[in-house]
Amino acid sequence: MSKNYNTQLQTHNTGLQEILDEINSLPNAGGEQATPIISVNSTTGLITATAGTKAATKQLNTQSAKTITPSTSKQTAVAKDVYTTGVIEVAAMPTATQATPSISVNSSGLITASATQTAGYISAGTKSATKQLNTKGATTITPSSTEQIAVSAGTYVTGNIVVSASSSGSSSGGGSSTSLPSASKKQVNFYDYDGTILYSYTIAEAQALTALPALPSHDGLICQGWNYDLATIKSYNRAVDVGAMYITDDGKTRIYIHLEEGRTSPMLGCCPAGTVTVDWGDGTATSTLTGLDNYTVRFTNRHNYANPGNYVITLTVDGLVGFDTQSTAHFSALLVDTSEPGTSNVRSYSNAIQKIEIGNNVSKIGGAAFYKCYSLSSITIPNNSITSIGGSAFSHCYSLHSITIPKSVTSIGAYAFSDCTSLSSISIPDGVTSIETSPFNYCYSLSSLSIPNGVSIIPYQLCLHCTSLSSISIPDGVTLIDASAFSHCYCLSYIVIPSSVSRIADNAFDGCLSVSVYDFTSHTSVPTLSNINAFDSTSAIIRIPSSLADSWTTATNWTNYTSRMEDENGNKLGESGGYEEW
Repeated sequence: MSKNYNTQLQTHNTGLQEILDEINSLPNAGGEQATPIISVNSTTGLITATAGTKAATKQLNTQSAKTITPSTSKQTAVAKDVYTTGVIEVAAMPTATQATPSISVNSSGLITASATQTAGYISAGTKSATKQLNTKGATTITPSSTEQIAVSAGTYVTGNIVVSASSSGSSSGGGSSTSLPSASKKQVNFYDYDGTILYSYTIAEAQALTALPALPSHDGLICQGWNYDLATIKSYNRAVDVGAMYITDDGKTRIYIHLEEGRTSPMLGCCPAGTVTVDWGDGTATSTLTGLDNYTVRFTNRHNYANPGNYVITLTVDGLVGFDTQSTAHFSALLVDTSEPGTSNVRSYSNAIQKIEIGNNVSKIGGAAFYKCYSLSSITIPNNSITSIGGSAFSHCYSLHSITIPKSVTSIGAYAFSDCTSLSSISIPDGVTSIETSPFNYCYSLSSLSIPNGVSIIPYQLCLHCTSLSSISIPDGVTLIDASAFSHCYCLSYIVIPSSVSRIADNAFDGCLSVSVYDFTSHTSVPTLSNINAFDSTSAIIRIPSSLADSWTTATNWTNYTSRMEDENGNKLGESGGYEEW
């Protein structure tokens, strides 16, 4: 059977050195995979690969230094040789004098690449990288997890050389993407639309970045960039979740649906301020919706599919369109069985919508726009004219794993993502200044949340019963932590309360059973505590500045927690205020 071995060393948009080396080994006559023997002549660049009785060679070519003319934006001219079988692409280093890259691969599949850079717009020096070739099915090669990610991002200061492990299978067919390794979660995380962490940094590592990491790509989508710029990330100097923003490559909105037997005649509803042409994805005639505003729902006639199965509905918009609730029914109007909101079977197609990719001219995600779309697993929202996420817009979308809110959005409505029980990550951009009541309550899988700097109030029940939430990043600028904001967040362990917080309301941290420290050490005044039930009745330390010890231990309702207080130096306060005798 056929086995694929490939090594990638490819050029990114930063103009730094990378190499793509794809070698297809062939089976021997017996049908079993022989141990591959791969060699590279570092002087001539001739690559030889043998497996059993079969062999193949490729010439590694480099572009002469005199033809390299990098621009001020550090774009690099790249010479590429594409062969009938296997592809070797080598880009010369972006420098005036480039040494021939030295590349070696041993029979165990360990690749070593190095190049000496003697002049150019970045510092001179010799840089190298190694990578274990991930040979699928070859029992003699068992790269460890650390070897597979050793050079995943190519973070050398000069002469980046990135060698990636081979892919696990064919990339042909729809939905393929540029392969980027999954990273382990740290404090500053860059997410793809499906929740994959593409890059992850500590706060110190993020502060040292000179550019944002490379953008991902997917067939049918155009990545518009990250929803945070580098300057903003650095200005936060705290944990932040960053997401990739996408728009469809043809500008059309795509709705991926799955129809079961007996449920093959839906109606589609949206709010056209102009004309929306609906292609049902089954080769039949299109439908047309017209309207004057983006908040009044118009419905197509019932469309009869010949067979159950998977279809992609596309919307072409001339003008603008919004997605909103079905009148007073408080259910998504997108795909329904009837346009009459009082009918009992209005939600017959709530389970049909699997994925949504939003295109051009969508100006509104209104209240309950996708409410109870139970099988919706992903959605891409472009950075365009959408400025708010309406109340209950994604409420009860049980299968939604992750979401990136684009830069254009400034507000998130009440219950917007409540009861999204599979939602594990959400990236909220810096431009959001208003978050209303209960936006994430009962999001059982949400593991971290970073509140943007422009938000001044942590709303009522922000993360009520987010039982997996282990990290919360609150900006200095928040003045109120409202009632039950983090109630029953069982996995929170250390919470920093910024100095700007002047009031903590009832039950704000009730049921946070795992918290070990509430850190108030940056405060210059004692915040108001609305009720003695604000914190759980566990032994969590309330750490306060020593300069406020007397006033803090005697303040209204704080006296109930005096026995749990200590100062920034770890000195424990006594039951009646002041310091304990040790």
